[in-house]
Amino acid sequence: MNQLVPYIILIIGWLMFGFAHSAMATTSVRKSIGLSDLNYRRLYNVQSLLFLLLLLIYGATIDSQYFLADNKANKAIGLMLATFGYLIIKLAFKQISLKSFLGFREEKQTELITTGIYARVRHPLYTATLLIVFGFVVFSPSYTNAIHAICVTVYIFIGAYFEEKKLLKTYGSQYKDYRKRTPFILPKLFNK
Repeated sequence: MNQLVPYIILIIGWLMFGFAHSAMATTSVRKSIGLSDLNYRRLYNVQSLLFLLLLLIYGATIDSQYFLADNKANKAIGLMLATFGYLIIKLAFKQISLKSFLGFREEKQTELITTGIYARVRHPLYTATLLIVFGFVVFSPSYTNAIHAICVTVYIFIGAYFEEKKLLKTYGSQYKDYRKRTPFILPKLFNK
């Protein structure tokens, strides 16, 4: 049982992160804090980054036990998955502003993006995050990294559910049509 305690604490930490991250994303919390949209975005990003760093630092203190062989083949496969995820991020940020995303500049975009990587998958940043996280698990297959990956995956799917509702509310039938022709997280690799 004592061996499970660090993992339980890690899972509780991820639950706390998910709750804080989701709560900070709500309009009611945003309005109650009373900052400009740009300053709120900065606060949101800093809070998220600090919480994430705490989780990763805590995870690094857990004695690593591996559930797969730690070998060169796994490292190569993991690195390829993570690299592919990174490339998807690069493609996504060709169409959305990285500076706005990070809170360095006011967000101006109001149009729904349905071209480029967004024609292949509705949530390329989620796809990329999953590739990077699971690439890291294959690269370094410890139980700690697996817990990180599972928690991130659960959070992404919960967050995507609410984001989809928000996008439907914002873009209406335009988003409904986009949703019909574009996959959720697994990209469409070839045109029909």
